[in-house]
Amino acid sequence: MTKDKEEIDYDKIIDLYPEDVNTYYDRGIAYKYKTGHDKAIHDFSKVVELSPKNADAYRCREEAYNDGGDHDLAIQDFGKTIAPDTIDT
Repeated sequence: MTKDKEEIDYDKIIDLYPEDVNTYYDRGIAYKYKTGHDKAIHDFSKVVELSPKNADAYRCREEAYNDGGDHDLAIQDFGKTIAPDTIDT
């Protein structure tokens, strides 16, 4: 499958700024609705790696896991979205 312009743009930004949490998050959202769960999970996992208290990333990854049928991992991430030590304040 060929990449669309939006995907190429995200890739370019990530090449320039590999620690930019927002770009990984935004690309994960785009992947979630366009190309499938695996790529979205990868990007949301990168957000969690770079920003471990980002509850939105856990929530989005939980949804992608759930949509992809991996309910056990979805439940784990759901627990992190409601854990007080996970939430960025």
